[in-house]
Amino acid sequence: MKNNIAFIGSLDQIAIFKVACCDVYEPQGQEDTRVVFSKLLSLYKIIFITNNYAQFVFDIIKDYSDKVYPLILVLPTSKNDSEGLLKQLDENVKKSLGISLTLQEGKND
Repeated sequence: MKNNIAFIGSLDQIAIFKVACCDVYEPQGQEDTRVVFSKLLSLYKIIFITNNYAQFVFDIIKDYSDKVYPLILVLPTSKNDSEGLLKQLDENVKKSLGISLTLQEGKND
């Protein structure tokens, strides 16, 4: 637990985060994903999980959606997934940090 941040997904998608001194996990299948994810909930403050793994633990993610920690962020694995997940990411960051990642409509700098 180098810096309280964990990434769950395929190593080809998340291996770069090892360079940033984050812990990365590549569970093997649905049951392993549930076991690994459940263990990480008490160990990390921020957990990134790619949506192809998140599909196995959405029920757990939903249970933690009203908690500040751990902050669980689902990462898109394809361009088609990006829009909905970006909105969810923005909501989670706003909940935890009190700031929005995106500009709100009608506001100009």
